[in-house]
Amino acid sequence: MHIIHLAPEIAPIAKVGGLADVVYGLSKAQKKAGHTCTIILPKYASMNTEELDYLEKLPETVHSTFEGKQYSNSIWKGSLENLDCLFIEPHTEHAFFDREQQYGYDDDIARFLYFCRAALELLCQRQIEVDILHLHDWQSAIAAPLYYDTFQAGMLKPCGICYTIHNIAYQGHCSPNELYRAGLDGHYYLQADKLQDPHDPNCINLMKGGIVYSNHVNTVSPSYAQEVLTLEGGKGLDGVLHHHQDKFSGVLNGIDLEAWNPAKDSRITYPYSRFSEKKKNKKALQKELGMSVEERPLVAVISRLVEQKGVHLMERGIHETLARGGQFIVLGNGPDRNIMHRFYELQRQYAENPNIRFLFAYNETLSHKLYAAADLLLIPSLFEPCGLTQMIGLRYGTIPIVRETGGLADTIFDIDYSIRPEKERYGFSFRHPDFGGVDSALHRALDLWENDQKKWKQLGRRGMKADFSWNISSLSYQAIYDKIAVKSLATGRGASV
Repeated sequence: MHIIHLAPEIAPIAKVGGLADVVYGLSKAQKKAGHTCTIILPKYASMNTEELDYLEKLPETVHSTFEGKQYSNSIWKGSLENLDCLFIEPHTEHAFFDREQQYGYDDDIARFLYFCRAALELLCQRQIEVDILHLHDWQSAIAAPLYYDTFQAGMLKPCGICYTIHNIAYQGHCSPNELYRAGLDGHYYLQADKLQDPHDPNCINLMKGGIVYSNHVNTVSPSYAQEVLTLEGGKGLDGVLHHHQDKFSGVLNGIDLEAWNPAKDSRITYPYSRFSEKKKNKKALQKELGMSVEERPLVAVISRLVEQKGVHLMERGIHETLARGGQFIVLGNGPDRNIMHRFYELQRQYAENPNIRFLFAYNETLSHKLYAAADLLLIPSLFEPCGLTQMIGLRYGTIPIVRETGGLADTIFDIDYSIRPEKERYGFSFRHPDFGGVDSALHRALDLWENDQKKWKQLGRRGMKADFSWNISSLSYQAIYDKIAVKSLATGRGASV
């Protein structure tokens, strides 16, 4: 089976968040299972090409249409741990991807409309045989209606389309005129059974297009799949998902056990395979960051600093941990100036305290070191489609404290309150996103660290043995692919329009 992932990110070369890790981990698992797997991405100026085994510019160009004009695109081919990656470099006056960041621009809609159209032109002009076209989040959602209404006739054979919603909060809203730029009749799609936004009749919703026109839609955990069917969790698309519930499911993400392996991790100071060896990494990071080198409980936040992640509960965790004599490290950044201002104020407030450090950046090496050093990982999300941080933390023997939502609720079962077997209880959790909830879970965790090291070590060793690999998840995707591939071959299409 030839699987094409049309994605805006892939770790570690073009990563903003967890979506990049999912595309990378899932593709590797599919390749290992014997499938041909190709990832198509924009050629960002900011991407880390050093992580590629090779990168070469292909001799032929691909032509695509945008705003009624025809543009040429260079296609680059690279290999990422034996995964084939194709990168599209547009030659337009817009410099769509020749920028410092991957997202966050006023013309993001136009940038990814262009990318999706060019990617489908690539598949058609190169006559690349595709069995499954797997789309990710709003950035590639328009490829589903583009395929069925414009490009299907030019493909070698019909293909099935799987659409994964990594975070329903970001949907890609635009005017109908934006679709005209990509060669689509914007007002034709401004209908309730197509791309019309459920709450703004004059607005196009790109994510809705992915839902309506794909053969199968999934989110990245079973609990999140239930949450997005509610008025609060669906962010306006709950009704659409209910209507298409027969092709909707939740598939829990996994992590790449090779990339996240403390025994072979070259980024950490002291690679280790036993829980007792974590202490050396803790001391090393304390020294590196100029912290007090003492045996205190170290709590970490490794996160984007955005409202979704429960930043007010992070702040509460900082104050409570320091009041208990513990240490705290925040590694993360965010686009919201007000949120960042709050954290800069905390940094100034604790400037002379040797037990806390703020690292306002995304740094892959530091994240590995922090997973290896920390005792506890605080993840107080207001909502969380899946979350990989808690799984990675367990792999490194770092105990998660999570809010029971989405994928966090599907992976971390409280050692005190869960009805699951003890061997499946990996950390601490709380239900309500308030100070009382986070205080209860945090203080129970600190109490265990301080008063029962035997049980603490048992918990750490249990977490390191937990299997959250892609093995099971990739089988779930395989079942989806098999079903929709058969349907697309039988009918020539699978969209429920």
